[in-house]
Amino acid sequence: AVRHGHSAACTVSGSGSPTIRGILHYVNTWGPQPLASLPEEQATIQALRLLTSAAEFDSATGGVNRELNLYPVVKLITSAGVQTIADADLKRLYEREVVRGRE
Repeated sequence: AVRHGHSAACTVSGSGSPTIRGILHYVNTWGPQPLASLPEEQATIQALRLLTSAAEFDSATGGVNRELNLYPVVKLITSAGVQTIADADLKRLYEREVVRGRE
């Protein structure tokens, strides 16, 4: 899980979190903009990339299974509320922004 907190830019939990903690710190500190200010689509892409990275190094972290059309549950938390990203959108973003670096 990746969450924005009051005392830190973000926090992570779960068995795959050590893999992505450093990535989150780097992106938030030296990326083009802080994670909290990313547009919704870019935040979703980052979440998919981070989950893919965590799944690569942690067998207990579930990743995307393209053959079974299984994608993680991704929720955006904004001032307007909580929004669940549709699987069709996750698939489109995964194919366009994540797969290109893996094949």
